[in-house]
Amino acid sequence: MTSTEDGLEGPGLWDAHLEVEAERVNDWLVIRAGGDVDFVTAPQLYERIKDDVESAKSGASGVRRIVLDLGDVRFIDSSGLGLIVKLWKAARAYGGDFGIARAKPHCVMLMERTGLAGRIVVAPTVEAAATRLLPGKAAARALATG
Repeated sequence: MTSTEDGLEGPGLWDAHLEVEAERVNDWLVIRAGGDVDFVTAPQLYERIKDDVESAKSGASGVRRIVLDLGDVRFIDSSGLGLIVKLWKAARAYGGDFGIARAKPHCVMLMERTGLAGRIVVAPTVEAAATRLLPGKAAARALATG
């Protein structure tokens, strides 16, 4: 916590916390995020995965599907939703698919209220997102063989 000029205490910009891990499994890119995805960290998250996303867009990587695992995200704001839209549009630009996994109820609520949940796959697990993006046992096999 930091003190402000008016004597109130609250989180400062330097208190923002973000963890990102990207894993390539066959033609899937699974991005695991943790911490806060907000106006401070959303650009940082994109910078950390930009090369993977740009490689997918160019077709060079062979990535066809992106799953963003939000299971360890504590907080998300409109900048985080903007990042989700950016990733979804990037996947669609190269004919790929995009889904969200393990989002907390507040994130799902934001996606429902903004209409994103009706356009983007939102699933309780990475495997469920994979199944919805690639129906049947093929999804489980694709993620398991990586």
